[in-house]
Amino acid sequence: MKIEHLAIWADDIELLRAFYMKYFNLRCGDRYINPIKTPLISCFLKKRKHALN
Repeated sequence: MKIEHLAIWADDIELLRAFYMKYFNLRCGDRYINPIKTPLISCFLKKRKHALN
């Protein structure tokens, strides 16, 4: 099974982002702030090339 996309809702996106970057060795793209649905903030976390599959 291969997961292509996953969305998680969180009260503290920065804390969750730091957790996934540290423990799953992911990298983070730029934060996106939705101007219409403020305070909706999102970011994409991506697998590094040397991360486990």
